[in-house]
Amino acid sequence: MQQIPLSNWSLKFVNALNFIAKILFAATLFASLVAAVFSIFGGRIGGIELQVEWRLVAPAVLSLSAHFFGLILICSRLVSILTYLNKGDPFIPDNANKLREIAIILALLEGFRYITKGITALILNIFGQIETGTVNISLAPNLVAWGAVIILFLLSQAFKEGARLRQFEQLTI
Repeated sequence: MQQIPLSNWSLKFVNALNFIAKILFAATLFASLVAAVFSIFGGRIGGIELQVEWRLVAPAVLSLSAHFFGLILICSRLVSILTYLNKGDPFIPDNANKLREIAIILALLEGFRYITKGITALILNIFGQIETGTVNISLAPNLVAWGAVIILFLLSQAFKEGARLRQFEQLTI
């Protein structure tokens, strides 16, 4: 029985994750379309009534859509990196750039999370709390996400340096 390297398994996992993210992204877009149509018709179409607390659902769907889109972008870059890894050549300048792009995407998603929470708090302050209770929104930083951003930037620099050293070695006689 032939063993499949971990990088092949990783590539298959990331491809599956990318496929799932695309489905979930489409589902959130469809959900926002359905919610918009129901809100146009006063929450009722025919015999179907949709009771949606738009003050919470709209920012949540927006946030989910952004995060699924970000996951799609991240997975596409990881597929590229893992493809080179499977070829046995991970230290190329393109992989360093891809890691930096992933770090930027994660930072943007984290920033978008703060913006979405701020918009939600603003909506609740303007239009009032929901009838079933109160919603408390915290803008506390996600240290794990920011740590991942920093680590990815450092890793991209390591890959950049590895690519430079490899190129220098190839020029040496």
